[in-house]
Amino acid sequence: MAPLTARSGPRHHQAEAVFNLRDLGGYPTVDGRVTRWGRLFRADGLHRTNEAGAAMVAGLGVRRVIDLRTEHERTADGIFTHPAIENIHIALIDALWKMSDLEQGSPTGQPHAGHADFLLVGYRQMTTEHGARLGQALRCIAEHGHQPLVFHCAAGKDRTGVVAALLLALLGVSDATIAEDFALSAPAAKKMDAWYRQQRGDEMAQRMERLGFGGDKAMRLMSADPATIVTLLGELRSQHGDLERFVALHGVPADTIAALKTHALD
Repeated sequence: MAPLTARSGPRHHQAEAVFNLRDLGGYPTVDGRVTRWGRLFRADGLHRTNEAGAAMVAGLGVRRVIDLRTEHERTADGIFTHPAIENIHIALIDALWKMSDLEQGSPTGQPHAGHADFLLVGYRQMTTEHGARLGQALRCIAEHGHQPLVFHCAAGKDRTGVVAALLLALLGVSDATIAEDFALSAPAAKKMDAWYRQQRGDEMAQRMERLGFGGDKAMRLMSADPATIVTLLGELRSQHGDLERFVALHGVPADTIAALKTHALD
């Protein structure tokens, strides 16, 4: 199982108003290799950071940012900019989830009881309705070669979490390790929520309320239950035979996966 404390590099990186920027290096694969430090980073809303934060990201060697948010989010909240960094937009969903959508997406049409089931509906939507965009994101990561890059959404937990899980799984990282990495987003989400409350007043709460996530539902939305991502990966394998077949359906052939391994594994 992967060590969640760094051996050759820090796992977490700090930037102003960014709470979930972390390195995907140091995770062992089932065939005895290790994900390379300083190559792949995942993050929450880099658009929130200031000039010093952007410089810190560039200082990590990052030369490509993949923004997974919707077009509306980018227009309303802004985008990350730095003169040395390319910003690529790949919207993994067309609009932010509403509570009613997640409820209607359940097999029974009833609200979900657990944290994992609650978000699993949204994750399934990404893989079933927008698999081509997931494939585009994976190709965009692979084609960047050995240069460091970071992919992000708003909280760095759901859209970013699905891309990270697929990426790590294709690199050969075990589901148990992927689940541990996924769970690291929970404390970061709480810090982000506290920042919004302090800096933006009730702005985030009002957004959540408009989407139907009032009260305890907002906290459920911010959860990062490892069972969620493990279930999703298991379902994809059950439906397609393995993850390689799933991504191949969406434009990620075997040679692209081989390139990913060349660039991202030691």
